[in-house]
Amino acid sequence: ARKDTKPSLFAFIVPAKIKKTSVGRHLIKRKMSAVIEKTLKDVKEGYSCFIFAKKDVSALPFGNIESEIMGLLKDAKMLNEKRI
Repeated sequence: ARKDTKPSLFAFIVPAKIKKTSVGRHLIKRKMSAVIEKTLKDVKEGYSCFIFAKKDVSALPFGNIESEIMGLLKDAKMLNEKRI
């Protein structure tokens, strides 16, 4: 948590161990980023977050990726009360 009221920041890390090609890594990052863009208005302000991909999610449907990330945000108590 930061000590400000600016929108939360997110960074996505996909190691080469997960996906060998940079094109594949960027595809995973774009999918995760799309989930955050869709739900950023529901995320509390003032956080800096790093999301690490631990397995290849490029073949998963968007809904599965979204539910995983939303679960992480909910567990971290980063969602506004109206979203929970």
